[in-house]
Amino acid sequence: MKYLKFVLIYFIPLAIYSGEWSLLPDLPEPMSNNAVTAVNGRLYSFLGLNAAKVGPLPLHAFTYHLEERVWTRLPDVPAGKYGGRLAATAQAVGDKIYLIGGYALYDKGEVSVKNVDIYDTKKKVWEVGSPMPIPTDDAVSGVWKNRYILIISGWSQTKNLKLVQFYDTKENIWIKGSPITGPAVFGHSGSILGNIIVYCDGVTNFVWTKNTNKCFIGKLDKKNIGHIDWKKIPPHPGKPRYRMAAGASHALNAIVFSGGTTNPYNIDGIGYDGKPSTAEAQVFYYSLNDSSWATLGKHPSPTMDHRNLLIDNNSFYIIGGMDSQQKVLRQVSTMQF
Repeated sequence: MKYLKFVLIYFIPLAIYSGEWSLLPDLPEPMSNNAVTAVNGRLYSFLGLNAAKVGPLPLHAFTYHLEERVWTRLPDVPAGKYGGRLAATAQAVGDKIYLIGGYALYDKGEVSVKNVDIYDTKKKVWEVGSPMPIPTDDAVSGVWKNRYILIISGWSQTKNLKLVQFYDTKENIWIKGSPITGPAVFGHSGSILGNIIVYCDGVTNFVWTKNTNKCFIGKLDKKNIGHIDWKKIPPHPGKPRYRMAAGASHALNAIVFSGGTTNPYNIDGIGYDGKPSTAEAQVFYYSLNDSSWATLGKHPSPTMDHRNLLIDNNSFYIIGGMDSQQKVLRQVSTMQF
């Protein structure tokens, strides 16, 4: 294992967490804005942007066995009408992984897709789920009650959505949820822990060159599926960011954020303002214990262009992404806490 020379030491009431970022074996190929998830002792990566940063986009899928420390290629994601795509979401429920939405590149530009592709990790085959009512990419997602996958805001074809879409994995149907109360955004980051959603930042329909610097919390109603009680919370430490990696930590009882950039961009890492985007190093979290923000030090090799921050047991994982030179990476980093 390659070790990065960086040690985090931080203190939380009733517990002490310390950890060192290190590198796992690289992805088989460079990949950014890939859909990632973890289940049953394995990490998974699907689709994304390769080193060329142009179409056609790959349909590749990979899994990493945490104990055996090896990457394996899986059957390709079904091509559908447009082939590979970016900014999709991957979430695991039971033994199945649900790969939802994203956008494709084709000869006329970009198109948001409504695909729901389901990978059965036991049978190692792809299945087809009920398509999204509104095709969406660059959204926040999370799993609730080990059954529902939520797609929160995001971009659809020509504009952002305030919509929250619930996918019922048991009934294979979609349910319309309470819309967000903040501005419609894409490239925002967040996750779900228990009955709570937290998300931050992103780009609005009106100011593409600037992140929103707004964070929101939503409380899910266990008795009324689809209802969410939204309210604004204070912004996170530092400047607002775009395409951070975010995930839910049961150990911290918090939503954790890492990486991203303060300069929003489309595909190649060059900002909408024409300036190269650079990755941010600060790692922080929103504690559900005391409704406050705290920091977890800095990542020694910061990255941007992410979907999820994977959290398995007491470890964080960041897979692929783009560095401050806008290079698409094979890097896989982890920190135990």
